[in-house]
Amino acid sequence: MLPGGSEPRPDGARYIEEPTDSHVQAARFYDDIRANPENLNIAAISDNTGISPQVLDRVRTHFFLTEHVVAEAPGLSRNGYFTPRSDIAEIWEAASRRSLTPEETTKFERYIGHEYVESQLLEAGLPYTVDAPHMWDSFQNSDGPVEYYHEFPRSPRDAGAHDLAVNEGRGGFNHWRAVGFDVPKIELASDLSNIDEVVAALKDELRAKGIELK
Repeated sequence: MLPGGSEPRPDGARYIEEPTDSHVQAARFYDDIRANPENLNIAAISDNTGISPQVLDRVRTHFFLTEHVVAEAPGLSRNGYFTPRSDIAEIWEAASRRSLTPEETTKFERYIGHEYVESQLLEAGLPYTVDAPHMWDSFQNSDGPVEYYHEFPRSPRDAGAHDLAVNEGRGGFNHWRAVGFDVPKIELASDLSNIDEVVAALKDELRAKGIELK
């Protein structure tokens, strides 16, 4: 038994962080999708959400099936699958079975948009986040270990793919202004139908600020 109560994975896979007790069911869902990707019915999810199968399939591959290098502390990076989250497992399961409520629709569209854009920017050569000394802050509770957390970037060269993807909480790209980028003029459609055009505009802005891409 692994930390968080998830079962040992026969393929030896490990997450960036092992799931906590409250996310055990999510870990099993993630494990199942990785073992049997077709158990996540992309055609049904597309019918229920209006998001294209191509976008959904790319996110499934990026989010569940691909290991990523993620900085966890200054000079320390881990290679693994994204840490299981119950809310993400639940929204995928709901989208597989039925049409989503308005609140669920907003959450799912922002999540899919975030992961899709993140995957495109990683493919273009950006790191997940930038591991630089000035990008970290730390705290320590009494005699506990020092805990690090990653600061939000304030300059273009400090921004990673995760920082620049769709804002999951608010949607859109207004957070780009805080990093020193201009917000693309093209607005992301709620059904993500123009997401590739948006990605192209984002890459143009990155290049305009001197960021080299593949």
